Amino acid sequence: MQIGHLRIEPILDGRSSIAPEVLYQAAAKYVPVLEGARGLAADDWQPYARFHEHGKIDLSYGGFLVTDGRGKKVLVDLGQGPVPWVPEPAFAPTVSGKLLVSLATMGVSPTEITDVVLTHLHFDHIGWASVEGAPVFPNATYRCHADDLAHFLPTDPKVATVLAPVFSRLQTWDSDQTLFPGFDLRPVPGHTPGSTLVVLSSGSQRLLLVGDVLHCPADLLDEQWAGLADMDPVLARRVRIALAQELEREDTVFAPAHFPGLSFGRLVSRSDGSRDFSYLN
Repeated sequence: MQIGHLRIEPILDGRSSIAPEVLYQAAAKYVPVLEGARGLAADDWQPYARFHEHGKIDLSYGGFLVTDGRGKKVLVDLGQGPVPWVPEPAFAPTVSGKLLVSLATMGVSPTEITDVVLTHLHFDHIGWASVEGAPVFPNATYRCHADDLAHFLPTDPKVATVLAPVFSRLQTWDSDQTLFPGFDLRPVPGHTPGSTLVVLSSGSQRLLLVGDVLHCPADLLDEQWAGLADMDPVLARRVRIALAQELEREDTVFAPAHFPGLSFGRLVSRSDGSRDFSYLN
């Protein structure tokens, strides 16, 4: 995807495929789900079967490489890492550990990455921050929201371990921030305390990298849909509803962190006032 002088390319690390209700039920063991939320029963997924082949939800893991043609090479999220954390079988990937191979296929070396932007600090987004005690991207400045850092460092040993080798080069934000012209950060807490959107723009063109604010098209088409692993489900639902309204109103291209193949998508209005979703690649 090209937005003015910015080029955005998916960088795949792994994927998983599972019956969607099983995945949502597994996540509900760890975080609260709002009463009456849909997505935990197989029948809830029938209206959206066209998005989930063979009755399974395909999730991709990895990140997005954003280059500006002027020296900036930014990775937004880092996938699961060489050894994915799997608390139970529902979260097990069928393919994993491919992020550096995917980068090499693009002709990019880890030493060329200038910045790493983490939309939030769940482990499947930071896995390649370091390996065996050394930064994977030795010349990069690592960046995340201050509230996520304050929450996860003392509560999650896995996060603390993988971030420790890059802590000296880690910078944080706590409000809207511009990293460089056309690359803006917009905090949207709910999924985690510091969950953040990346807004890429050039003139009237915009593309949103939305992290885990969304996981599947149903998030955009059903306001009562259950979030997946939202730490604050009430706030996360409000964020999803507001984002869907924005995407529909402004006809903005967007990419969540787990759509199949890290695909881009668009939310469109139907003549009857309802919404529909379409993949762009």
